[in-house]
Amino acid sequence: MNLGELYKFINFIADKEVSGQTMTPEQFNLNLKAVNLEMLKLKIGLPEEYQPGMPLPKQALEITQKITEDIRPFKVWYGGPGYPQLPIDSYGRSTFPSDYAYPSSIRHKRYTNTGCSAYDKEYSSLEILFDDQIGDRLANSIKMPTVKDPVCVFYSDYIQFYPTTLTSVDFTYIRKPVTPIFGYTLVDDVPVYNAATSTELEWDEILHVDIARMILSKVGINLKDAEIWQYSETKLQKGI
Repeated sequence: MNLGELYKFINFIADKEVSGQTMTPEQFNLNLKAVNLEMLKLKIGLPEEYQPGMPLPKQALEITQKITEDIRPFKVWYGGPGYPQLPIDSYGRSTFPSDYAYPSSIRHKRYTNTGCSAYDKEYSSLEILFDDQIGDRLANSIKMPTVKDPVCVFYSDYIQFYPTTLTSVDFTYIRKPVTPIFGYTLVDDVPVYNAATSTELEWDEILHVDIARMILSKVGINLKDAEIWQYSETKLQKGI
């Protein structure tokens, strides 16, 4: 569905045309922005769902092929076709991409001389450490990070790599989806969808109904309409 169809569908389900409480385009855009990010958080994995004995939430990154497909439009591979490797400065630091949301994998690609004129590539997966772990690793002569077994730590606006002699890495991450915008023009004071000024959802169309139900849940709470809220929550839980 395009955003015009989604807007009509939500108002149809909420049945607000009859009562004169149709969701305005401004309210629709506000909810779209929030739900767009909530869907990403849901697919990556809600930490609120972690429980003792259950280390994974109901949905989590790469836990099923369906989740992988849902998140695929937002997976970026620095070091892959069309993207240079993520550069690292002389201090062992690299800034996050501006659209970064969540890491998927980090690999260091190094070349080893085979004795021939050609060189073979070897990949080392980097271990992402917590800040309180890195001190012990740097002080441990056995587990000290090396070019063959590098590590990294995430800080507010950069990634710190060890050893600091690394110059670049392959970095695969989940980017933030672009903010959808319902563009419209007023025709006889009625908002009419305008494709030229709209920014469509990047999520696969199969998820658009889920997005509509998430918005309906927020609309029901805002209007204190228990029937709308109960409808949307029931459908979201059942997944239908």
